[in-house]
Amino acid sequence: MNNANLMISEDGDSYIIQVSGRANFDYAVPLRELSRNLSPNYRKIVFEMSGCTAVDSTFMGVMTMLALAARTQGKRTSICNITPTVFGLLKGLGVDKLFVFEEKEITAAPGKTADSALNVAANTEALPRARAVVDAHKALVDIEPGNAAKFDKVIEFAEKDLKKMEKPTE
Repeated sequence: MNNANLMISEDGDSYIIQVSGRANFDYAVPLRELSRNLSPNYRKIVFEMSGCTAVDSTFMGVMTMLALAARTQGKRTSICNITPTVFGLLKGLGVDKLFVFEEKEITAAPGKTADSALNVAANTEALPRARAVVDAHKALVDIEPGNAAKFDKVIEFAEKDLKKMEKPTE
């Protein structure tokens, strides 16, 4: 059972990603897609995480993918209102250096969404989720080589699963 909520909106020059509950791999696909399809006109990506109680490695990996995509375009990624627990998880993987941390009230503009729906549904399709898991963990290793010891097996098993899923049935 997933107890998370993810909302992605585009508010003029910003992407605002509101995260609440336990953010996990279920929400990796929409964030991975966003990292690949960022509008050329945005200035920043903002994660509003005051209601986020926990994040798994896949979710942190797609956050990393977004921050790296923004960085390559000379843009900024910030995290607002993060809890000490979630900050500790990001710091533990060495990805905290990609973000600017702020304490301020952030609200998304209703009706201006980066996704077709304001509230992003969890993606339970196996193939896109498997791709997102592989990409997210590779991003964690790319940004912090010390993460390889933590995630090499995860990447290896996820890539094997991905190959099985992509293989045409005979």
